[in-house]
Amino acid sequence: MNKHLNVLYGALAMLLAGPVCATTTWGLHDTPSTGVSIAAVANTDGTNVANNAAVQKIEAAEWVSTYGGINNADNPGSGRLASDIDASEGAYPEHAIDNNERYEMVLLTFSEKVNLSAVNLNWRYGSDSDITVMAFQGATGSQGLIGKTWSTLDSGWNLISHYNNVPTNTNYALGAGAAGIYSSFWLIGAYNPLVGGSAASGLDIGDDYVKLASVTGTVCPPGNSQCSPPSSNVPEPGSFALVGLGLLGVMRLRKARQA
Repeated sequence: MNKHLNVLYGALAMLLAGPVCATTTWGLHDTPSTGVSIAAVANTDGTNVANNAAVQKIEAAEWVSTYGGINNADNPGSGRLASDIDASEGAYPEHAIDNNERYEMVLLTFSEKVNLSAVNLNWRYGSDSDITVMAFQGATGSQGLIGKTWSTLDSGWNLISHYNNVPTNTNYALGAGAAGIYSSFWLIGAYNPLVGGSAASGLDIGDDYVKLASVTGTVCPPGNSQCSPPSSNVPEPGSFALVGLGLLGVMRLRKARQA
């Protein structure tokens, strides 16, 4: 009898705890892991001074999957005027995701809503590797970036945080800023002050060059509304009712045997 009660108590505890979310790591090199697609974006057009990025439009860039870097759309082979291009784009160290003259970011699109908890950089230039992480929480269909500017990026795009000098070859935790945030669209790039947030000590622009190897996070079971939006993990009333009936039945059977 006690065995049956323990099973039911265990079931009730699992309901109270909510769904179990398994941790997953998505590789981004070469062929990306199943469930994620990658696109590169950067501000371009008009001037090659990063401070003018507030008025420059975001355009599609080239994600270089073999090493996790970005080539801008305004590289020397783009056919644009020499005064308008990033002349060193694509050459070392600007073969990476950087904020030299342009703010470059990687758009990760997941097949399900995920909560990212860590990023893994496999390379940085020198010791300066500040990054920016954002997540989209607006209405599906309004997450587009092309044609907008970094300084007016809204419509559901929220800053998770800026991170100072992220180390390489380790799962670097995104911390409290990302806790409970589930989204199918995440932006990760070199430090970009134009998207808002406070400039913490050590954050600066123009000299951050990184390569992105993988990201780690959790995906709740498909169709689980507790992932979107995040909730207090309160089980459905029907679940409580089923467990309650089971406990009541066992207790009545136990009393009948004791009579």
